[in-house]
Amino acid sequence: MPEATGNPAGDPRELLVWFVNHCAAMGITIEPEWTITTGSYVGAHNVDKAGIVRGHIDGLGEVEIELT
Repeated sequence: MPEATGNPAGDPRELLVWFVNHCAAMGITIEPEWTITTGSYVGAHNVDKAGIVRGHIDGLGEVEIELT
C-alpha cells in the first residue's frame, strides 16, 4: 500500500476536464447515462484467483467485495 493516496494526476476536477476534452478530440459523445468518476487512486492490482477483498474508506466505513 502506498504511503499517500490520491490521484497522481492531481485535482480530480482537472481530470474531468481532461476526460471531456479527450472525448471531444476523439469524436466520442459523452452519453447522459454514463457514470464518470474521479478521485483517489491507489494503483491497480492483478487478481489471479477468487477471494474476498476488504478495505476501509474514511467517512464511509468498511467495504468488502467477493471475487469469483
